[in-house]
Amino acid sequence: MLFATEKRGYRLTLEQDLLGDFVLLRHWYCLHNHLHGGKVQIFGDAETARKQFRQVVRERLRGCYLILQSTTAEGEYFGLEFQRPSE
Repeated sequence: MLFATEKRGYRLTLEQDLLGDFVLLRHWYCLHNHLHGGKVQIFGDAETARKQFRQVVRERLRGCYLILQSTTAEGEYFGLEFQRPSE
């Protein structure tokens, strides 16, 4: 999934590696310069990985990020509702 604000971008990916572990990749960056960072988390089971994925999505949406790119399959797989919380 790809998120953005006016100044920042954030990419979130959940993949399964060859050993069967689930890898949550986070990458954040500034849209106006070359500053960036990232984080990798490894989970042994799918449910824990999905739970963390959903938590990160909620945090991004609360932080005024908008979803720029996502697939319907992602939303269905992770049980996400793509509506911004009312303020």
